Amino acid sequence: MDTWREEARVGVSSWCVADLNECDKDDTLCDSPPFGLCVNTKGGYHCECAAGYTLGWNNITCLDDGCSNLKCLGPVGHCNSYLTPYGVEPGCTCSDGYALDTSDGLTCVEHRPPKPNPCKDNSFYCNHGDCQVTADGGALCRCHRGWTFPSPAQPNCTAVVDVCGMARNRHHCEFGCDNSDGGKTCTCPEGFKLAPNGRNCTDIDECLVNSSLCRGPNELCVNTVGSYECQCLPGFTQTPTGACQDTDECATGQSGCEHLCVNTPGGHRCLCHEGFQLAPDGRHCEDYDECLHEEDDCEQACQNLPKSAAHPKGYECKCEHGY
Repeated sequence: MDTWREEARVGVSSWCVADLNECDKDDTLCDSPPFGLCVNTKGGYHCECAAGYTLGWNNITCLDDGCSNLKCLGPVGHCNSYLTPYGVEPGCTCSDGYALDTSDGLTCVEHRPPKPNPCKDNSFYCNHGDCQVTADGGALCRCHRGWTFPSPAQPNCTAVVDVCGMARNRHHCEFGCDNSDGGKTCTCPEGFKLAPNGRNCTDIDECLVNSSLCRGPNELCVNTVGSYECQCLPGFTQTPTGACQDTDECATGQSGCEHLCVNTPGGHRCLCHEGFQLAPDGRHCEDYDECLHEEDDCEQACQNLPKSAAHPKGYECKCEHGY
């Protein structure tokens, strides 16, 4: 607050001629000693507090700064109080070159700035490898397995190691070998797939994998090593156009029938002349015993005979003894 003493002279307007000492005039402006002290200034005054106290928000009241109960450790530690909306908050501060130990908030320790880490501040990027800080503060790459430097002038792991060409790996793959990211991959020729061990190749059953193969009439898919073939069903023959047509075994003599042959789609059937029946082998014919099957017209005895011009019925009637 600025205050000045006014004086008047005859015939002259009043003006300020001397500073007014508010502290002498009113001893209630600041907290009473020993806590508070009023300090006069030119044209005003301000309040100060004794050691161990700090000025409140009203700039008049002196509050205990709490430093008497706070033991800041070390010769470079100091207690400073901070005015908050809830009162005075004491805290330790440190001299230049020191920092407060955050574990206790009391001890000042020497502050050593961390060394720059090119691996963490992204100033050194390492492809396909691990960045490692060197003793001189630099960085180098430790390449992952299967990667290497393109050249000494390019110390970054961007070149793939020729794993396939290495002597110890030449015989690991049964067929082919491709260098891949950080290693190798065994490859197989068409019609084969990689076995679970990652080295050998096994045949692919195309007929099992793709049921749409060989969809022609009377056609069958047959798997082969590394491929497949479309073949005709038994009883059919492949034409020059690739279609499967019925084979007439009767016309080509492939039936093996003793008497008669009837061609069927994809096969044939053997028949026998009258008086004969088909043998169990399905091809040969044997005499039919009319007497045994009681198909004769004899009054007494019946003798079976091969059917012929002389014996058209295939049997002959006989009289029993005494007739």
